[in-house]
Amino acid sequence: MGTPFKTPQKKLLAIISLLFLSFLINLNSASAQDAEKIFKQNCAACHSLGKNKIVGPGLEGIGTRVPNDAWLEKWIKNNKAVIASGDAYATKLFADNNKLDMTAFANLKDDEITALVAFIKNPPKAKEEVAKVTVAAAAKKEEKGVNPL
Repeated sequence: MGTPFKTPQKKLLAIISLLFLSFLINLNSASAQDAEKIFKQNCAACHSLGKNKIVGPGLEGIGTRVPNDAWLEKWIKNNKAVIASGDAYATKLFADNNKLDMTAFANLKDDEITALVAFIKNPPKAKEEVAKVTVAAAAKKEEKGVNPL
């Protein structure tokens, strides 16, 4: 009885197969960049990533307001179905937002919605905010007599 991958050709074939499979897996999953693009194309017209309301509520802190991520994913996919199911939180959310219909995004794949939820819960820091923090840190070092350059 031979051992698996005994010949160099079999080892090479196994490595190539694993690389190809990992490529296919990554090809099918949405990335953070994809999620940002999806947000800008589908959500940003009505929602901010901050607290301010545009048409729909601001999304900052959404993870602490909704029942769970699975609920939020269902809401994004087809909020009308969630409301129609009698879900108490969905009914309240709909009423609190003047009963304005939110677009259903049945066209988005499940992995895209999962990536979108992760993006909304952890949005990138605004460039201005990062710049302010960097300038403030440099000013602090300068106060202590350390040359930041």
